[in-house]
Amino acid sequence: MKKLYTLFLSMMIMGAMNAQVDVTLEVDMSNQTVDDMLGLHVAGNFGETNDGIAVWDPAGIELSDDDMDGVYSVTLQLVPGTYQFKYVNGNDWPMAEDVPNACRYNPTGDANRYLTVGGEAMTYRVCFSECADCGMEAVRFRVDMTQYTDPIPPVGVHVAGTFQLPTPFNPEQSPMEDYDEDGIWDLLYAYNPADYNEVPTSFNYKYIVGNQWFNPNEGSITADCGTQDGGDRVVELTSPATITPAYCYNSCNLCVAASNITFQVDMSNVDSPDGAYIAGPFQGWDPAGSPMNDIGGGLYELVFPLQPGAYGYKFLNGPNGWENVPSACAVDQNRQVVVEEGVDQTITFCFNQCSEACVVDPDPEQITFRVDMSSVDAISADGVFVMGV
Repeated sequence: MKKLYTLFLSMMIMGAMNAQVDVTLEVDMSNQTVDDMLGLHVAGNFGETNDGIAVWDPAGIELSDDDMDGVYSVTLQLVPGTYQFKYVNGNDWPMAEDVPNACRYNPTGDANRYLTVGGEAMTYRVCFSECADCGMEAVRFRVDMTQYTDPIPPVGVHVAGTFQLPTPFNPEQSPMEDYDEDGIWDLLYAYNPADYNEVPTSFNYKYIVGNQWFNPNEGSITADCGTQDGGDRVVELTSPATITPAYCYNSCNLCVAASNITFQVDMSNVDSPDGAYIAGPFQGWDPAGSPMNDIGGGLYELVFPLQPGAYGYKFLNGPNGWENVPSACAVDQNRQVVVEEGVDQTITFCFNQCSEACVVDPDPEQITFRVDMSSVDAISADGVFVMGV
């Protein structure tokens, strides 16, 4: 009986995996002229997993304009998976549409559209030879996750930014997909420029591992591919179908082999019952997310594989004790490491100091205190004093 139940369950699983769903393809031809004799067709690799559907036959699958509104459609029964296809205004390849790079299966390869089919019925609608419906525009976000070493959660990778309506920078709204499993995650986002208060010329955005801001998300992005203050990424909308470079996650460069950066902090000048931590954009500035390893002698250590670029960071005494980085070695109040391609580094600092080894009772420095008393009506005859510890 147990064997029969197992066989039945296996058959159910296989059946669910091979279950076909309705996929309706709609293409707006209002900007084109369709020949009444030749018609409009779609050709693709649908038949590779579905018997009876023509494979890359420019005259095999015809669409019809049942409502006479210029929108042609056809409904196919497809099993879940990713498909490549293109529309043909006629019945032979010279009449095929020119698919923009932003919505190609391979942006640098064959000019085919792509569509990922899930387990539910869906409708895919575009304007002929465009990446979105007629009157709309599109931007394709791409991020290379091949150098991201931690497991990507089941919810995947998301992108959030000013393109999202009605709530910009919504971490849950815009999931991406790695449809060809090459480590590059994509989202083709269609939008109507008229829906914004002003017609957008650019969008600010960031990538998120997961779908919440407390999941690992990108830290400060340099002005090479972001805003001038080093905050968000930015994409200039230079055409109705814009595509971003597939930069490495948390980087403004294409992915290369990561360099191992060993961070060490000497805690011998402070009491540290909870150990040492490190925080920076490479781990989402999470103060409690990266406890360092005690290697003895007051030293704590942690290694991060990082892409080339400049990274700000700080050490912490316990998960809440942010250090005060002296101005002599601070960049925007943080420490900074510059990572070069293929160059591993070991960086050591004393907690709260600029030196590698901790300095006990550092040499005193002369400090001049000044206060502007011009707004005080009467100054005491005893003068002005300063107090402190």
